[in-house]
Amino acid sequence: MPSAANYEKLGNMNAKSRLPRPARRRAGLLTAVILLAACEGGPSSGAGAVQVRDSAGVTIVENPAVTGNSGRFWTVGPAPSLDLGRVAGPEEYQLFRVRDALRSADGRLVVLNAGTQQIRLYTADGTYLDSWGGPGEGPGEFMDPSALAAWPGDSIAVWDRQTRRITLFGPDGALGRTFAIRGDAMALPDLSHVREDGNLVVTAQRFADEPVTGLRRDPLAVSVVGPTGELVSELSEVPGEEFFMTVGDGSISILRVAFARRSLVGGFGDRVVIADNARFELRFLDGAGTLLRIVRVAEPPVVVTDAMRRAELDRRLANTPVDRHAGVRVMFEDFPMPDTLPALAEWSSDALGHLWVRMYQPQADPGPDRWVVLDREGTTLGSVQMPAGLEVYEIGADYVIAHATDDLDVEHVQVWPLDRGG
Repeated sequence: MPSAANYEKLGNMNAKSRLPRPARRRAGLLTAVILLAACEGGPSSGAGAVQVRDSAGVTIVENPAVTGNSGRFWTVGPAPSLDLGRVAGPEEYQLFRVRDALRSADGRLVVLNAGTQQIRLYTADGTYLDSWGGPGEGPGEFMDPSALAAWPGDSIAVWDRQTRRITLFGPDGALGRTFAIRGDAMALPDLSHVREDGNLVVTAQRFADEPVTGLRRDPLAVSVVGPTGELVSELSEVPGEEFFMTVGDGSISILRVAFARRSLVGGFGDRVVIADNARFELRFLDGAGTLLRIVRVAEPPVVVTDAMRRAELDRRLANTPVDRHAGVRVMFEDFPMPDTLPALAEWSSDALGHLWVRMYQPQADPGPDRWVVLDREGTTLGSVQMPAGLEVYEIGADYVIAHATDDLDVEHVQVWPLDRGG
């Protein structure tokens, strides 16, 4: 079997609720309006109604397609209430390779600035306070920090993908402890989320024994890891991201497929949520891997058009060195592509127990992002439009924390006001 190093070009192909994130589109100042259809008294009967049934002990929720029907309004914007990120000035206000951000229990903004291998802290109004970490392999240092998570209590967990370690910091920046994700089977592991019980859900890309030229979807393992890094249980094994492998004389080339299928893994309360992005179907598991609920939304498939393929090719060429353009063109001419777009891109749970699901759209599409909001039972509440180019990190009771890149390629971490109305 080839070593994992042969596959490093894959990078982080696996998805959790907010990872990996697609390439950013330019952020605009479009007001995001959330149209939530009133849903009172639970599922109703009749055409187009939500249908709930039991199948061998598994609850199945069938939602009709979500449309922009009337109801109560939630709004985001029209502009961020806080905008961190400058093209020049003090270094602590310049951001580079931001990977994540969250609001701590005491209201401070915590930003993972991977360009300096640091965690930066700011007050609620954006004043710089402190930095934790730095480059290195020692305790409290990072090689490739890629995600933040609130740890049970008031600590903050930092996931370093390269060292496969979790580092815990106290609210004052004091180094708590560091532990590695263990297990020989955990090839290319990535953190999905931290559960309410302090266990972690981890995904790991596995690979077939023999590399063969062709279109592949190698398995993605989903496991629960304890608070010191030990394997607790293996929840599931699902198809990983679709890619095309070319095997030559002593070399392996891996290319991402346009509009690729992949599995998404994330958390929602004490449940683990798994989905194949090809369709809107969410599978809710408990910590032992037992399937409890399946939630479907009858969103119609979107056919991949020639214009979409051309736009995606142009986007890739614009982001690829000229000497590699021929290979990119060959991929689009010779490699198989899906006939329909994926349905799902990611999801994020908010502070009030809603699940926000972002619908897939091609990266070459400059339009706003569309989200669908579900309640705790899996019933759809409505459709969401968020400003184009926002990479959402956290949704609070009255705010959204997001990443944006402006026309000068300056990175920003923004806090947008969220008005849920009465």
